[in-house]
Amino acid sequence: MNRFIITIIALLSYTFCYSQTAEENRKCFDELITERSNIWADGKNKNNVTVGDKDTFLGKYDYTKILSEDNEHLLGFIGENKRRLRIEIESVTRDSKRNDLFFVRGKTQVGDNVRVFNGVIEIKEVRYFVDFSRGLDDMYVGKILNQGFIIGDYQLFENPEESSTGVFQGKVLSQWRVDMDNTIHLDDTDNYGDSYYQ
Repeated sequence: MNRFIITIIALLSYTFCYSQTAEENRKCFDELITERSNIWADGKNKNNVTVGDKDTFLGKYDYTKILSEDNEHLLGFIGENKRRLRIEIESVTRDSKRNDLFFVRGKTQVGDNVRVFNGVIEIKEVRYFVDFSRGLDDMYVGKILNQGFIIGDYQLFENPEESSTGVFQGKVLSQWRVDMDNTIHLDDTDNYGDSYYQ
């Protein structure tokens, strides 16, 4: 299942980890990458990814659409009491000189408190799956040209002139698939299957 966990945010397909300490965040994100990188085969976990050339991938595919596609699943928690945090990314723009840098704008909400943010997402790494997901009842067999995920860093800056604002920063994981017509999509191939198959 895809999740977007931001030190505060979790969303389907982008994944940001939230914990109370930086060490817990690193551990959570490392576990997430391991989970995404392995598949269960022949009674054991096996590595299912290869690291790709980030510049070639991002030169071929504009990741802007993927980063802005799945706002309905953005969710997260903030603070020791883990209050519900909602994130809405309203716009994503790729840097004109760097294919791996994206500028994002949107809103955060905790309780009745709604704040605007500006931020950046920098893609650091692209990983390709060796074996593709087949989807529920093999619905994606023969329909996927490529599949994998990106790993990056993010920073979201709320307006410091308003009350109850801050900066969110951390790691991001976003899963993608490329269909046979060479179109990139947010990877939802396993969204409809039982969780024990994902």
